[in-house]
Amino acid sequence: MNTVAKVISKVNSIFARMKVPAEILTRVSIGTIFVQTGWGKLQHLDRTIEFFSSLGIPAPQIQAPFAAATEFLCAIFLFLGFATRISAFLLMIIMVVALKTAKADEITDVDSLFRSMEFLILGMLFWLVAYGAGKHSLDQLFRKKFKPTLDLR
Repeated sequence: MNTVAKVISKVNSIFARMKVPAEILTRVSIGTIFVQTGWGKLQHLDRTIEFFSSLGIPAPQIQAPFAAATEFLCAIFLFLGFATRISAFLLMIIMVVALKTAKADEITDVDSLFRSMEFLILGMLFWLVAYGAGKHSLDQLFRKKFKPTLDLR
């Protein structure tokens, strides 16, 4: 093996060790964001309903508490690595709605979309849907225990 191939192999093996911390950091980062936003919405439901109503979201009295509870519970699930793909998918729906309603005036072109925090979060959620919680998670624990009957990957 030539020197360049050896260096690339060594660098790749170093980066491969970063997989578990990256999985955990992604879950905890996204979980932190949504625990805070979900809890804030739950604590001020009257304002959240009013805001949803101002955006033209139908049935804000139903959708605001549902969105708040979904954000909060799914965030806790992400922290734990429990039902990660489902939780991340539900949060993706919330982010798409946020981009199409609350952030619609700020998103004027592709560049403004790519520079928005919501799009970055959407990308991280997509990664969690695609790859799951990883090795250190309740999903992994349940996968080992119930593998013949339940595949949470």
